[in-house]
Formats: sequence, structure tokens, C-alpha cells
Amino acid sequence: MTTLTINRPEGNLVADRIGTGPAIVLVPGLGDLRIGYRHLAPKLAEAGFTVYSLDLRGHGDSDATFTTYTPEDIAADMLALLDQEGLEKATIVGNSIAGGAATFAAVQDPGRIERIVLLNPFVRDMPADRFLRPMVPLMFARPWGAWAWVAYRKTLFISPPDDNDQVAATLKQTLSDPARLGAVRSMIRASKAGIALRLGEVRANTLVVIGDQDPDYSDPAAEGQTLAELLGGPTRVAMVEESGHYPQTEHADQVAALVLDHIRSGATNAT
Repeated sequence: MTTLTINRPEGNLVADRIGTGPAIVLVPGLGDLRIGYRHLAPKLAEAGFTVYSLDLRGHGDSDATFTTYTPEDIAADMLALLDQEGLEKATIVGNSIAGGAATFAAVQDPGRIERIVLLNPFVRDMPADRFLRPMVPLMFARPWGAWAWVAYRKTLFISPPDDNDQVAATLKQTLSDPARLGAVRSMIRASKAGIALRLGEVRANTLVVIGDQDPDYSDPAAEGQTLAELLGGPTRVAMVEESGHYPQTEHADQVAALVLDHIRSGATNAT
């Protein structure tokens, strides 16, 4: 494994790289770390791919010196990784807010991003957001903010892996940094309206993977169907049973098979 530093105007990002072959970039959701892909990344590398796992700005080992933490920023960070690594083609895999960012990156650079995989993505503002956003500063304030986020994150799992508590402890420790906790608050409050406006422009071949019991959706299956209707390119939806918001962690074998089938399907950008 090689650890990389990606230089950005307001700070640096950190990513791990393993394997050789065509590029796959794995990007976690807000309040999560690149080790969220610890079970999925090796499986993709063993299948013959170069796999990058990126820490979001303000998360993990990436700097928390940025002034904004929007989905559009995350999309720009994805493209910056491709630039720095000289990647002409890549598949982007994004969970939660990074799923929305992946759609925006695909619109910004359709020539390089042939395929995207959206794991329980948020691509638009949801009805609950207008009630949640005003409460975020209090809910995730110091000194209880790190504890509150880790406790909430635990509810998003249906079949957590055996090492989930260890990862939660690492996450809680990183969020003890006020700047990183602030980054989480900023991402939660960031609007996805700009992402939603561009969904119809997506031409990348898209796989949407939805955990069938994700409590973040009132109806996970209906959310998958809505996404298929909103996205402009060829889109397939796959439901993962007994899974919450993190299917890549709960059911890495199944998600790896879905991702590999998606990449090997042969179809690329729609015309």
C-alpha cells in the first residue's frame, strides 16, 4: 500500500493506493474515513485494479484547513486526485454525500469518468434537511459532538462487521479535533441543490447500490428508483439485503461483485 498526498489550494488530502490496473477511486461519506473501504478495496485490487481510497477534506488524515465543505468541493477533490495521478480514465465509487459528488464530477469531466457507483447516495436536498440543518450546530457541538456523531453512525448499520467498534473508536478520536468536527457540521449543512440541478446531464454508466434497510431513506427501494429516473445516463439499481447506509462495509463481497460486473459490462458513457 502506498499513501499519497494530494495538494489542493487550501490544504492537502490523503489517499491510499493499492493494486495495479485500471483505476477505481473510493470516496467515503461525511463523518466517515477511508478505512470504511478496508474490506472492499483489497477485493477490487485482487481483481486487477489500482484502487484509491480517499479521506474527505476535513476528515481522517486530510487537512481541515478548507473554508468550504460542499459536495461540489468533494467533486473537485476527486478530479484533483485524477490529475495528480495522471489518470486518463477512472471509475468513481462514492458513498452518501460522495455519491452526489461523484455525479457532479462525472458531469464536469465525462471524458475521464466512464462509470460511477453510488452507494446509498445523497444527490439532492431531502425534506428532513430543512429541519435538521438548524439543529446541527447544537447536535454536533463540543464537547459531545464526536460522541453524538459516532452514536448516530451506529444506527446506520444493520449487519456491522466485527471490527466496527474499533473503527468507531478511531473516528471518535479524529473528531475530538474541533476543526474536523466543524468540517462534519459544515458538510451536513451543505446544500445539494447544485448537484440535483445537474443530474440529468450525467452520461456516465451508473450503478446505484442501496441498502434495503437504510434508515436515512423513508423508502430505500423507492429512492433507488427515483435516482434511476433523475440520472441522465444508463443506470442500474441493485438492492443489498440486510444492509443499512454502508453496504460496502456490511456486505463487501456482494458490493465487490456488483462493482466488478458494472466495470466489466462494456458499456461506457451514453451519447
